[in-house]
Amino acid sequence: MPASHHIDNKNKLIITSWHSELTESELADALRSYQREIKSKPEFIDYHELVDFREIQGIKLRADYLRRLGKISVKYDKSDVNNKLAFVVSSTISYGIARMYAIYRGLYSESKEVRVFKNKPDALAWLNCKKMDLS
Repeated sequence: MPASHHIDNKNKLIITSWHSELTESELADALRSYQREIKSKPEFIDYHELVDFREIQGIKLRADYLRRLGKISVKYDKSDVNNKLAFVVSSTISYGIARMYAIYRGLYSESKEVRVFKNKPDALAWLNCKKMDLS
């Protein structure tokens, strides 16, 4: 599996780490699985999310795919829940992809807040997470 998930109940945080190339089909499969196995469960509805792209081994995504993905993803956001989505990146291309996705999501007023960070401590601080492993 190209992505793994860790749930930090103390901080109400779901961390998704990518470990391979980021392609449209892999991303679609991972998102469907994530929605079905994690985000559909009521106990995680108000958890923040952190997507760690630091170990991505390549990216093959088109801009129009990101636009569609942003529009679809907003449908899963709950308007009465104030949760956030942070991306942590380590390369220029992963920064650009995550930033583009954040912009596309931001076109919809019902979207959760999405930001992109170049280091994990800054992302965790923005998500209001307490003491945790920063590796």
